[in-house]
Amino acid sequence: ASYLPWLLTGAFFLGAYAAAPEKGPIGRLFLLAVASGLLARFGGVELIRAFYDRPRPYLAYPQIHPLFTDSGGSFPSGHAVFFSGVAVAAFLSYPVWGAALGAGVALVLVSRVIAGLHYPSDMIGGVLIGTTLTYAAFSLAQSFGF
Repeated sequence: ASYLPWLLTGAFFLGAYAAAPEKGPIGRLFLLAVASGLLARFGGVELIRAFYDRPRPYLAYPQIHPLFTDSGGSFPSGHAVFFSGVAVAAFLSYPVWGAALGAGVALVLVSRVIAGLHYPSDMIGGVLIGTTLTYAAFSLAQSFGF
């Protein structure tokens, strides 16, 4: 639940890049997806958490025994922001691959709720933020002809 999604996302994009007959669009997709995801995760999420520090469920409710612990606030989920952004980026360029990646992302997000690390609202908020920022990044990139 912590590291596997990052590895799967990297493997997905490396496989997509290797399988693509022309490397240009995949390279741009990879750059936009990773750049927007990282900006959202380490910019947007940390900015929100600086003003709103929601404790994780296992800290707020002692009866919850998490599978593992995680540092930082609960809202929004950094995993949800980053991985939903990457899935949306993939979907905008390659809808079938994006949908497949989105299904995998959904499983990761549900697993983090089941593990006691997040509330469902952390995931919903994260998906909304990640999706919005990815669309904004793609629109900005298109306006510059990227």
